[in-house]
Amino acid sequence: MTNPLIDPEALSKPAVKLIGEVSNAISAVYEPTRIRRKAKADADALAIKAEGEEELKDIAWRASERVRQREIQRQINIESIITSAISFLPPSVSKDKVDPYLLLRLFDNCQDIEDEGMRSIWAKLLAGEFVNPGTYSIRTLENVKSISHHEAISFTKFCGYAWKIDHLNMHLCLYSDEVREYINGKDIYMAALVKLESAGLLRLNYGVQLKTLLPETVVSYFGKQFKIKQTVESRNDAVPLVVLTTAGNELAAICGAKDDQEYIQIVLKSVTERYKIQMEEI
Repeated sequence: MTNPLIDPEALSKPAVKLIGEVSNAISAVYEPTRIRRKAKADADALAIKAEGEEELKDIAWRASERVRQREIQRQINIESIITSAISFLPPSVSKDKVDPYLLLRLFDNCQDIEDEGMRSIWAKLLAGEFVNPGTYSIRTLENVKSISHHEAISFTKFCGYAWKIDHLNMHLCLYSDEVREYINGKDIYMAALVKLESAGLLRLNYGVQLKTLLPETVVSYFGKQFKIKQTVESRNDAVPLVVLTTAGNELAAICGAKDDQEYIQIVLKSVTERYKIQMEEI
């Protein structure tokens, strides 16, 4: 195989060597007469070939050593996650069998994780599957694989301001001006939320018309339940929400978010004063 863009007469020895080794790697051989059209080129090519074979032996060893070291580290990562998962298991778990394909995908996705914080998330995912098989989807595993340590921290912080609609198993956050200003003060800015949206954990700019909501809805915030009820005075403005995706909802339960009692009052005030909706603890 020849390259018409290469002038064989203009090639230096290093270039010839490069071409020779690349050709060997891709199973394509440049004939010496194609490299140089002089008798001396035959001798040069033979010498280069001998050097190339020795070099390839070194390359092959380095490649095998790299693969060996990588697989050792992967095994260390996996075993660390398994050990942590065991510590997260409750006294009893479901007797149902965990989907072996999901386990395979889980380990494929977590084998290169060396960050301790991210390992903890994977350990909780693994433990959760044994507690209740089918809790997590493969899509969630793919989402977790794609997020960074800093994004995981941002997600955990944000979940501290997410409310849950229990009957839908859905988390969301009112994103009114008052709430946005408050959580900005907690270092949760739009830039971070945009990254989390790109990671597939939440949806921004999700507006809901009040008239489309149920007359009464029960939401919970870290164990406290509140009834939301429309009134004749309720405005028909779209309520701005940040809504967690399926992956985000599955991760919300294990991310370790903490509540903020002051935040509850911010939400109550925003809901009642801005949107004229009744919201009270039950």
